[in-house]
Amino acid sequence: MSRVRREFAEGIQKKHLRYFFACVFALGLWAASGGKAFGRDESGWKFQTLGDAELSYETNVFNLSSDQIDRLEAGRPEDEISGRYDDMDSVDDAILTPRLRLEMNGPGLFSRDIQIRPGILYHFYSQNEKKGHLELGLDLEQEVGAHETLGLEISYAPDVFKKNYLSDATDLTGSVSASERVYEPATYDDAVIDLTYRRRLRKNPSPSAIESVYGEVLLGYQNKEYEDPFENRSEDSIRLGAGLDTEFNKITLAVSYLFEYVETPGENEVLILDEADFNVDFNSDGDALDTNIRAEQKVDRSRLDHTIAVKASAKLNKDWTGEAKYDLRLQDYKSAEPFDAAYRDREDIRHRIGLGVEREFGRRWSVGLGFVWAHEEADKGDLPNIDPEEPKSYDNITVSAGVSYRL
Repeated sequence: MSRVRREFAEGIQKKHLRYFFACVFALGLWAASGGKAFGRDESGWKFQTLGDAELSYETNVFNLSSDQIDRLEAGRPEDEISGRYDDMDSVDDAILTPRLRLEMNGPGLFSRDIQIRPGILYHFYSQNEKKGHLELGLDLEQEVGAHETLGLEISYAPDVFKKNYLSDATDLTGSVSASERVYEPATYDDAVIDLTYRRRLRKNPSPSAIESVYGEVLLGYQNKEYEDPFENRSEDSIRLGAGLDTEFNKITLAVSYLFEYVETPGENEVLILDEADFNVDFNSDGDALDTNIRAEQKVDRSRLDHTIAVKASAKLNKDWTGEAKYDLRLQDYKSAEPFDAAYRDREDIRHRIGLGVEREFGRRWSVGLGFVWAHEEADKGDLPNIDPEEPKSYDNITVSAGVSYRL
């Protein structure tokens, strides 16, 4: 069997195994509830199954810059040859996301209540089929005091397609043309584990402007493991966070900060560089004047991420709830590699604004509408020695509508 056929077969087997375990997980949700959608068993455990679905529309699902969007839509022959936009069929897309969750409430440690919420969902992309992927989640919340809870949140998403990136070039010594570049899909598995501690800091016994204040701290770990040939894009992240929720009469104001230390392998990658920019003879032809030369050099995407978020939610009336949120993320890249033009001395900033409303219909039904605008500015986005498919400045708008039902 050829290498390509063998890798294809292994990929199919890997996907089938993941979907098999996902089906087992979904059946486990039902089995754990004793085959009941809603009820309480003799041991004091209460089970409830929740189903919801969201239909969203994104204007920029691959987070492309305006130049990248123009190039994708142009469909250039050289890009067809290089595979630059294979399986990237549309800039915008409609995404359907059905989800199934189980809520289990019962006696936990120290005879205090515990909530266990496993869930499964799938993102169906109508135009970009390769971006469709599964997500599994498990949330636990254990009471440890009169007004204290300890939480554990676990999520896992396999085979997430990000976009295509440069993997090689067919011209090993001369100037690399656009059609001589080789692009392949970057796919990763994403696993996140967060441990949280939440405590009520203040409660006013009599009516006042501030009814209660809650504080929360977070310690977490995230692993984003890219498949071959993009193992150098893999990330290991340590997450530290803190938040404060202040409840007023009908409004809740939440403020949070998240720090992430992101470490990447920092190994060699294929780059296309201009010799004159570095005064280096990459192709060993006796001068340092050639342009678009293939070079294998170290690339380090390690960074420090800082995210500040503010959210206000309000009970508009008996059935309607509204929220507005904003977050600011700063990314400070730590690369010191001499030929790593894309990430050395680089800082990115992202602004994101969201609005949403939700309407409840009795105890079981609810519907919601959402809007999110995001803008990221990459301060290395216009430099000549950055591959066109590396991160650039972009804008993205997402509008969504969802429905939820408690079975």
